[in-house]
Amino acid sequence: SGLHHNAFDGMQGYTFLTAFQLTGDRNYYDYGMNIANGCLYNYTNLILNWGYMCAMALEKAYGVTGSEAYMNKARQITNDTRRYQFKDGSFPHVPLGGKNAGYTSWMTYELLHIRKEDPLNLAVGTDIIRAANFLMKRVNPDGSVNYQDENGTYYSNPNGYDVRGYVGASTSIAYSLKALGMDSESIKLLKFEFSQQLNGTNEG
Repeated sequence: SGLHHNAFDGMQGYTFLTAFQLTGDRNYYDYGMNIANGCLYNYTNLILNWGYMCAMALEKAYGVTGSEAYMNKARQITNDTRRYQFKDGSFPHVPLGGKNAGYTSWMTYELLHIRKEDPLNLAVGTDIIRAANFLMKRVNPDGSVNYQDENGTYYSNPNGYDVRGYVGASTSIAYSLKALGMDSESIKLLKFEFSQQLNGTNEG
């Protein structure tokens, strides 16, 4: 009931198939493969964030079934999305969007899961390194996130609305950098994050 029946379901497919690997429960397998097959045969808009969601499910389906059709589709998605990555390593939120720090971090997170399932997709490793270099430059000395510098701004879509996410972007960047071994930058981000914790009636 929580499915969208489009590429947005890819992360749920990944989760179901992971649950099948952990438990052997065929219900999880059926749910996950249904989504993976949607990504393989039916779903559209398989680029950027939506594409990576499906690529996660497809790579997990490859791991579960051994069918290269799933792996090949996932690699097609990562190849198609690569042309949207800016030279500095950042990604947009949408095809005509500008550089977006929050979505670059989120897509790096997705790429890390895709690489885990398909380590021989070497180009994905390059995409991750480029994105990580961009994210490192977003960390200010005090651990706050820098959404603007002399080269531009890194948070809005073509229509101008702000998709920074504040708390979400900070912790997402911290996770991505930690996963890539950039501990000092990750710690800075988290220390700043925790320093913003509210008190009194808004405690937590």
